[in-house]
Amino acid sequence: MELGLLHRDRVFQKVLGPGTHRRVLRPMVHTAVHKLDALYMTHPAVVAEHFTVADMADTEFGLVYADGKLIDMIGPGSRAFYAKGLREIAVRSIDADREIEVPKALIVPFGLMKATHFVLPYEVPSDHIGLLYVDGVFDRQLAPGRYAFIRAVHRVDSVILDLRLQTLEVTGQEMLTRDRIGLRANLTAVYRIADPAVVVSVAADL
Repeated sequence: MELGLLHRDRVFQKVLGPGTHRRVLRPMVHTAVHKLDALYMTHPAVVAEHFTVADMADTEFGLVYADGKLIDMIGPGSRAFYAKGLREIAVRSIDADREIEVPKALIVPFGLMKATHFVLPYEVPSDHIGLLYVDGVFDRQLAPGRYAFIRAVHRVDSVILDLRLQTLEVTGQEMLTRDRIGLRANLTAVYRIADPAVVVSVAADL
């Protein structure tokens, strides 16, 4: 489905629907497809008659559905147009300033769309723990599972830590005894992370 915009002397006249249109063209009379953004600013009612408008505020993140299926995402401060008549279009807006975590039911559709500039997909393996940071500040721990976070407004980062027993080999350490005899020692340490939040706050390199 395509729509044409008829202008006369560069002034918008009407929308031309699908089909063949015959008009007598005189100088300064022309038909052209203009950006809908400009038309929406001057004739919002005309645009709304033929299009579903997804107009997001500065902190809103838009989800566009066609016949109940997710087809598009609209970033904060952006605007998009979807022609009416072919499919049933619905737009759901999310307050991306407050709602950061994506609902479980949308994790798979978001992954299929690969919109990583808007959404951070995240998976915590079994026997691990995830640490979520929002705008550089620790937010919460994440149990094993799949997650997705909206980063259209906030900066979202994550760290995964292994909670299983770990082995650390320290080899070839030279030392002197009290009577100045040289020794070479190899050490083996076994450790497990007990408090992930403390680990990342007090140690730059675990």
